[in-house]
Amino acid sequence: SLLASAVMSREDTLLTASSATTTTTTTATVASETTTSSTDTPLSKVTAKQVIPSAACASYATPLESVDKYHGDHVCDVNEYNTFKHKMKRHETYQALKQSIHLVPNEATVVCPLEVQDLHHATQTLDGFDVVWIVENTSSQPIVVSHVNRQTRVETSAMNAAITPPHADPNAILQPGQWKDIRTYEGHVFHVRTLDTSTGQLGPVVLQHQAGLRGVGAKFQDLECPKEAPQPVHPATDRPPAPQTRACNTLDIGFRNLANCPLHGYFLQEPPPSNNTTTAEDATQCQEQFKFHLGMNQHATDFFYQWDSNTKFEGSYVGHTFVFRSAANLNIVVDRITMQPTRIIDCPTLDGKSQVNRVSTVSNWEHIEAPILLPDDHL
Repeated sequence: SLLASAVMSREDTLLTASSATTTTTTTATVASETTTSSTDTPLSKVTAKQVIPSAACASYATPLESVDKYHGDHVCDVNEYNTFKHKMKRHETYQALKQSIHLVPNEATVVCPLEVQDLHHATQTLDGFDVVWIVENTSSQPIVVSHVNRQTRVETSAMNAAITPPHADPNAILQPGQWKDIRTYEGHVFHVRTLDTSTGQLGPVVLQHQAGLRGVGAKFQDLECPKEAPQPVHPATDRPPAPQTRACNTLDIGFRNLANCPLHGYFLQEPPPSNNTTTAEDATQCQEQFKFHLGMNQHATDFFYQWDSNTKFEGSYVGHTFVFRSAANLNIVVDRITMQPTRIIDCPTLDGKSQVNRVSTVSNWEHIEAPILLPDDHL
């Protein structure tokens, strides 16, 4: 299986021959916290091989079944998936975005909106890399996933832009418990609506999502640090390419530094499999493997390889966790981000109210004001 090593380590994003088309990335569960001590870690010790013991192992370990569920060989035709990825010419996208990645928007998700807002960014209007958005219906009702056209704001099927209204496409409908991988681009916007199976009518928007870069450390605007952390003698930016054959639904995640200081990004590695030489401490101890640096330069000439660039990309899988620390003081944890599907939930907080949507239209409707209809057990 291509996932044999995926649980223990992530892969670097391939920028030489692959890419994708029409939809988005995965939603992350983010937990920010700060831990400080009087001992600072010298920057000179930061190398591509550095590991840090992690106390967060139990909370952020990657279950094997979670990775296999969304990325196992049974999920897709591996040959077809990789042929498709290579046809997308990801390297050409990289060349086009080298100096303009700052115009690609951040990811945004709104759950159970009472008033639907326009997620299309006013100034960051550039479509970025191809991504995979994994959306899972954990609600009690069927849902319809639609793509919102940037120019017309008409909602079409997320699986086929030629089909509107979106629920005319059976592939855009998810029953409770089902999930789907949607191929898209950073910058694309989606709406998820309930579907009344008795009337065939669309319900309100229960989730809005824009694919984009993953913002890191937005809550930290008062850190103390030099303007930029020095680059190690052995650059951590010397990263090997990803394998030519990639696992199903590999998540190509772009991380963007939103804190006021440079950050180091680490991948949370799980304990090794138990064997005769494994100690009790080894069996429960995770390590944080240094992967990339997020600087403060949003206008880098080469965002991917330039040390001070505030944007870096990684290939990853559902369940993988990244830890972000202040580059000036590694004892300060700025963010932790775990890759997760975007899960659709019931919206009892909207019960009995009307949702106003003057942002998007379905077919030739001017706008939608739909009551929120919920099962009796949510009343």
